[in-house]
Amino acid sequence: MNFRNGDAPDIGKPKPSDNPAISTSEVMEKGKKGLEMLGFVVPKVKPVADITSKGLGMAKDIKEGRKIEAVEKGSGIIDTVMSNQPEKKNKTLTDAEKQDKEIKKITGHPRHLNRMLHFRGKLENLKKGNIGEMRTDQYLREKGYKRLNMDSVTSMKDTGHHGIDGVYYNSNGEPKFLITDAKFGSAKLDKKTGQMSWDWINKHLDAAVGKEKADEIRKARKENLDSVCCCVSHVDKKGNVTLKPVDNSGKETGKTIEL
Repeated sequence: MNFRNGDAPDIGKPKPSDNPAISTSEVMEKGKKGLEMLGFVVPKVKPVADITSKGLGMAKDIKEGRKIEAVEKGSGIIDTVMSNQPEKKNKTLTDAEKQDKEIKKITGHPRHLNRMLHFRGKLENLKKGNIGEMRTDQYLREKGYKRLNMDSVTSMKDTGHHGIDGVYYNSNGEPKFLITDAKFGSAKLDKKTGQMSWDWINKHLDAAVGKEKADEIRKARKENLDSVCCCVSHVDKKGNVTLKPVDNSGKETGKTIEL
């Protein structure tokens, strides 16, 4: 077929409808959304402009069949993005955060927890004790008490410890000091050792909080018996905490402490 000069269709250029005009700002916005979808932190203005420039150049290279050049520009985009990512710092969890995380994991599977309670053996008893201590710590934090001894249980796998489970202080609390032994489920105090009697507590208090703080607690108790409460923290399988005070012999009085 013969065409007169100027009549031949220009097949080398796309029609306007096939290549709608896109502003630089639109390209940048689409690029930003794309990077965010991939989980990247979008760099500041200068790197974004660099990415946009490379992106527009890469699109042109692809359209005009320059594959090698397109790959090089694509590689440049990746380098720019990666070099502008913020450094990731590993967050160190506090004991309280570790406990909250562990308790949430446990209470999220109540049926598994119920099955665990029917087993016997040191490992399972240890797990029960750890649940009791962690939940007591959490409960007393919620009530405004600060744990004074630093050997917190933060995992079901912790080996536990001998002596006083927890000593807590709240300057505005009634009582100000709480000395607790956590018991999970139907667990009871060890009567053979006189556990949680004042003599037993007095013997272990220095090891729990240090002599200076222990003497402060002894002094507070001497001046006002009600300022220091020794109690058993009963934790049930739903995570409910009930504080039961004990007398000087370590026997529960039958009362309940309301904080």
